Amino acid sequence: MRFSKLAYLFVLIVSIFVCWYIGSGGEFNVKFTGRALPSLFEYMWARVTEGVYDFPPDAAAWEGLLIGDKTYVYYGFFPAIVRAFYLALLGNSWYGNLNFLSCLTACFIITSFSFFIVLESLRFWNFKNEFFKTISVSIIAIAIVIGGPVIGCILRPNLYEELILWGYAFSTVGIYGFIRFLDDTGSKLGLVLLSISASCALVSRATFGGALYLLVGITFVILIYRGRRDVTKIGCLCPALIGLTFQLWYNYVRFGNALVFLPTNVKDQYFQYVGQHGGVVNPYRIRDLFLFYFVPLKPSEFINFTFPYFRSVFYTLPNEQYFMDYTCQVTPIFAMVPYSLLFYLGGIVVFIRELFKKNYNFVKKMIVFSAPFVCETLLILSYNACFERFKPEFMPLILVLMFFCFRKLKSNDFLILILILCILSIPFNLEWAYGYGPG
Repeated sequence: MRFSKLAYLFVLIVSIFVCWYIGSGGEFNVKFTGRALPSLFEYMWARVTEGVYDFPPDAAAWEGLLIGDKTYVYYGFFPAIVRAFYLALLGNSWYGNLNFLSCLTACFIITSFSFFIVLESLRFWNFKNEFFKTISVSIIAIAIVIGGPVIGCILRPNLYEELILWGYAFSTVGIYGFIRFLDDTGSKLGLVLLSISASCALVSRATFGGALYLLVGITFVILIYRGRRDVTKIGCLCPALIGLTFQLWYNYVRFGNALVFLPTNVKDQYFQYVGQHGGVVNPYRIRDLFLFYFVPLKPSEFINFTFPYFRSVFYTLPNEQYFMDYTCQVTPIFAMVPYSLLFYLGGIVVFIRELFKKNYNFVKKMIVFSAPFVCETLLILSYNACFERFKPEFMPLILVLMFFCFRKLKSNDFLILILILCILSIPFNLEWAYGYGPG
């Protein structure tokens, strides 16, 4: 236990220090203005607390959606709550300068619960050396944060990245909560964490929140099936109703329909253009976007023999029927986050092996836990755009697969290989971030 506490502090200090350094361009500032509409969330808080839900066109700028004769934005409300808290704490001089501080706060949650997820995943391993366990958990947890897609977001701490980081942060909370529920160790606390995180994620970014609400719904069905003895646990899911109710209400007062999260039938050239090229979401994009996001298709462009050694690759999206005419810029996940490939392959191996062994109870747990995040992954791969900042959307599934791999592939060789890939992922991402530069 003493080692675990020290390891947690070490992971937290290293991860937040690196995120702070990279996001501030080495200046260790937290008070600076983001590039894209830095005060939009402060303005959103002020408008909603006044009972007004539209924006003046100049305040919403290019993100405004014209519905009737009023301008709205479709972004989640949670960052506005964070901004209001920090303004009350730090004063109005921080107005419009809270992007980075909000992002760092989300990174704190991501780091903490990534550590807890790894610790729980390795709980049933028989480590002969407690120190080796501590080192293993620390390396993997650090790699999840600064050896993964978080770096791409903290490098550009604008409102888009802020929403994604908060959604990812609450996904880690929800995943940890569901693990506690599965293991029946503090399962009531786990259910409360799952339901609260679903609420907050939905109000941050609907793609993260939708996956967690699917998990909440599945959990509710499981508890109902178990019968009366789980009535108190069903009550632990009630916090999920708060975020859902708020979001449905907020959708209604903005768009006239509680079920619309992103209105596309608006007077907007962008959405008209999207509609002509397959719509906002289209399953025909999955294959191409999977290759762009995960596979190093252009190794000669991705790998350089002078600094920076790793570079973002520019892809012109194919097939005008389903993609708009623009160039995306991403780094391949399987190359930059190599442990992710092993967890994907390991997850497939575990699923097939347990299925052949007729361990149906474990297979059902794997399907229930993984399915919501598979849906989230497929949704992002169906989207009409491809951005570096979207890559954290793929991490919740990777964390779930990691959990199942560590529960069934209890091999020192497997762990050593994971540790090597985690250690490699850290300099890969930091070197790329240094060459890419803050913005």
